[in-house]
Amino acid sequence: YLVESILLPSRQVADVFRGTIVFTKDGPVLSGLVVNETADKLELLQADAERKVVLKRDIDERKAMEVSPMPTGLGQSPEELRDILAYIRSDNPTPP
Repeated sequence: YLVESILLPSRQVADVFRGTIVFTKDGPVLSGLVVNETADKLELLQADAERKVVLKRDIDERKAMEVSPMPTGLGQSPEELRDILAYIRSDNPTPP
């Protein structure tokens, strides 16, 4: 499952990692992970790590993204995949 998730990140995307696209009434289109939602507003964590709060009354349409936010193309060679898996399984909290 882990290897598949690295090589084919969009094959199965858990709901907590599924991005959302928000079309606002005044034009801007936003996307990101929903990190907080109340009856009145929606907070998105965008790809650049910026958090954006949108009032629900300003949302025209909201759709779940079908593509994983995890980049494709990780572990292109067997060696790279081995290194990624070794890091994930290690107790080392910092990248090599």
